[in-house]
Amino acid sequence: MIFSRNSPKIVPYVVIFLFSFLFYFNNLCHMMPSVFDKNNVILNSDTKDTFDMITSPSRNIWMKSDLEFFQPELSKRVVQDIQKHPMFFIITRGLYQAFKFAFFKEKILAVSAVLAFISAMNILLAFVVLNVFVKNVKISVLFTLFYGLSFSNIVFFSIPETYGLTASTVIVYSFFLIRWRDNLTLKRIVVFISITIIAPFFNLPLVLLMVPNFIVFIKILKFKRGFLLALMNVSLVFLVYFFYQIIFYGSHSIIHLSRYSRDFISFSFITSIKDVLFYVANFLLFAVLSPISRLINTLNFQNLSMNLSLRGIILLIVYLFFLFFSFIQLIKKRDIILDSLAIWIALMIGFYMLFNPWESMLYSSQILFPVTLILAAHFGKLNIRFKYHIFILFLLAVALNNIICIYRPLDIF
Repeated sequence: MIFSRNSPKIVPYVVIFLFSFLFYFNNLCHMMPSVFDKNNVILNSDTKDTFDMITSPSRNIWMKSDLEFFQPELSKRVVQDIQKHPMFFIITRGLYQAFKFAFFKEKILAVSAVLAFISAMNILLAFVVLNVFVKNVKISVLFTLFYGLSFSNIVFFSIPETYGLTASTVIVYSFFLIRWRDNLTLKRIVVFISITIIAPFFNLPLVLLMVPNFIVFIKILKFKRGFLLALMNVSLVFLVYFFYQIIFYGSHSIIHLSRYSRDFISFSFITSIKDVLFYVANFLLFAVLSPISRLINTLNFQNLSMNLSLRGIILLIVYLFFLFFSFIQLIKKRDIILDSLAIWIALMIGFYMLFNPWESMLYSSQILFPVTLILAAHFGKLNIRFKYHIFILFLLAVALNNIICIYRPLDIF
């Protein structure tokens, strides 16, 4: 037994949270001195900007009147990041002030505690949602470990980055999707729509969470009513976000959005099958298994040969088997939750193919929980003797492969 039946119900949750917090806090304390004052050190991450955002001296820093608190060359980047991720700023700054007041006077330790707390909450929430969905504690624990030890999460939960709270949003949304999929009352519909309105303020691509809403509304309700609700969902999301843009950019909102699209949208990836496969692999393969032996600035084809060991190849084959099996099961048997999340994963990958595909590794942690949920849902159907033993050995090897990578000296060029 993983947990004794006689132990209080809260004990497993406390254990998962504490172990996760200590694991990520230790990683952050190791990584932070190398990255807190630099950008683009690790896989194109904006570690310095995120650190400055959390430790900013004013709670109203996104307002123009507060720009004098910063040096001119710093203020524009930090304020732009806060405007892009206002919910991240509000939540992390509050936690930062609390941790700094109660436990840590040093900025680096306080920020490390904030980010470790968010990461540990993600792991705990992942366990809760997995257990609600698969209804098997053993599978839930194994795939919680799989989620927590995946390469993208180990890296981006262990440095100053915004993707921890992005992951939290996806996990919380998944929880409500699972619990309420069969009975959509008016209050529950309001909650679903509200989540999709708030989600872009954590990270704009989360606007695509509207898509699972559409599928559930149209599937559960009659088509006409579901379609009208979906249309209202889209209208509210874009109306609120556009109003938010007007607050900061005024009459220049359209110009700002069109300039952003012009600067970052690219169809160049379509001309190269090799690039398309590489970007998809970043999301579905390398997000789980580190393709490199040490952390680097940018991941590309030239870097992949660094980790082509026998261990790495075996791990890749085993993981591809689990992934392929889950994909076949997903096609064979329809499930509204898994289908809607699989479509969302495909749309997220497609979105990032258009926006900054060369930084796809940086964004890969956002889809990791839905991928984990799909794998966990089909693991019980796998008719292989000793499958639990095989998966435990696989997890141990994944942990070794990924953790060694972050603790080796940085390969910065």
